[in-house]
Amino acid sequence: MIKLSLVNQRYRYFGAGMIFVLFTSFGLTHFSSDFSYKAWFKPSDPNLIKYEAYKKKFGSEDFVSITLNNADEIYNEALFTYAHRLELELSKLDGISNINSIFKSNFVHPSLEEIEVAPLVSINSIEDIKTLNYEEVKTTLLQEPQVINHFISENSRSLTFFAIVETGSMQTSDYQRIEKEAKAILKNLPPPKGVTAYMAGSVSIIASIANGVLSDMLKILPTLIGILLIILLVIYRNIFFAIIPFFVILITLITTFAISFFLGVSYNSITSMVPHIIVTICVSDSIHIISSYLFHARNKHDNPMLKSIQENFVPTLLTSFTTAIGFAALTLSDLEPIKQMGIASGLGTMLAWVMTMLFLPSLILKYPKEKLRSLKSGNQLLFFDKYVRKINRYALPILILALVITIGVGDNIKRLDINSNSVKMLEKTHSVRVANEFLKDEFKGANGIDILLESDGSIDRKMLLNIEDFSNEILKHPQVSKVVGPINILKALNRSIEGKSEQYQVPETDGKVDDIINVFSFFAPDEMDKWISSKKDYMRMHITWNVNGSTESLILIKYLKKKLKEFNITGTIT
Repeated sequence: MIKLSLVNQRYRYFGAGMIFVLFTSFGLTHFSSDFSYKAWFKPSDPNLIKYEAYKKKFGSEDFVSITLNNADEIYNEALFTYAHRLELELSKLDGISNINSIFKSNFVHPSLEEIEVAPLVSINSIEDIKTLNYEEVKTTLLQEPQVINHFISENSRSLTFFAIVETGSMQTSDYQRIEKEAKAILKNLPPPKGVTAYMAGSVSIIASIANGVLSDMLKILPTLIGILLIILLVIYRNIFFAIIPFFVILITLITTFAISFFLGVSYNSITSMVPHIIVTICVSDSIHIISSYLFHARNKHDNPMLKSIQENFVPTLLTSFTTAIGFAALTLSDLEPIKQMGIASGLGTMLAWVMTMLFLPSLILKYPKEKLRSLKSGNQLLFFDKYVRKINRYALPILILALVITIGVGDNIKRLDINSNSVKMLEKTHSVRVANEFLKDEFKGANGIDILLESDGSIDRKMLLNIEDFSNEILKHPQVSKVVGPINILKALNRSIEGKSEQYQVPETDGKVDDIINVFSFFAPDEMDKWISSKKDYMRMHITWNVNGSTESLILIKYLKKKLKEFNITGTIT
């Protein structure tokens, strides 16, 4: 009954379909994109909750880094002036909370006479840079353990500073805007002669991947549509029958994403593949209906459209349903983008079938019947008839050959390398990938992780000694290049208070530890907030490593967890 009504009452179904499309299209207002780490976790995931709590205590880890490399050493007026101007411009960007650099970040100066907590190179204007003694600056910087391989490379040819983004509801679009504006600053402020500027950091990586996914879709989707259009023109030899499937595609894409966005699906690197899946399925459904209709029309069937729907209704429904079930299985994944792709693809598969049945009969029957006989399409059926005959004739040899190929290809599964590397998703010539490769060599690492060290509300000497021993131990690992934390600051403060250079060490008693932390809080409260929580129940440690891929990262994280346990430290790796 429904098959007959799809033909006889096709305009009603067409109208009902359009109302459905218009009604659901409001779901497009729920569009959101997410290419950050958050996209991979459920909002209720314990790890994500811990990390969000960590950010509230110590601020955001996301940043844009600018590295200035000079053929000679960095200690000169031209490079410092340029770095200062860049920092001023970056600090004005909406979404940037602060700048970490040798000009902005507070350090405990290596002084035995007094406690001085201030930037290592204190400047307020360009005029201050002109009066600097660069030999003294070099000596001061090289004496500070937290500077080398963080702000300055060991060879003194590169200087890095970090523009930290605000903690809060920053979206991928905000990162894209910040990256675009930072690039504009670099373009408008060309570096001095002999200086090369590199821009990297988590913000740049997230923005570049988001831009890359959008760019790929704008290239791949039109290419796919163009190829399919050519194939349909070859099959049907008629522009009308080649084009009408794309109306179904458009309607299906709108409804699929409208409903998906309403259900909470976001646009990310995984769900960006859904349009290509839907296009292919829509064309497949349309080809069944159109080809069958043309075949029966040329054979002068009384109602070729009804015959086409009768032949294809159940087979295409079952095919669509089983395909949708396959995609629906992805919703069992613990990874949100995989789950979301399962929702959108499964939904799109079924909507493609529904939209084909609702809209295609009306569109097909708009073509004048008297012109059907003149169509030359259908000759390809003779080719397919010969093709099927050949397959039937050589069925056994073909099956044996397929089995041999399958076994041969299957043997290569053991070579499969599952290793997610966000930087290597970018082209080799991409500026962010080039910058990361440079930083890996120049600073012995372009990225890293933080460890949240827990205490019972008090920080004693034993805990600090364990953390110091832990830091010294992991620095022996060939892939760990830098460990930055509050230990160095507390040791420098202890040296200043004791007035002896050999007192660059953890304070000798628990009472002195408390005194040092109180001094730290008094002289540099903003700096202390970066490393020690106000309740003294958490401390932060940053590790720079020379690792990019997920496989190596997981191995190193396992090693760090083992070492934390060995040194009796309670810590969470973020």
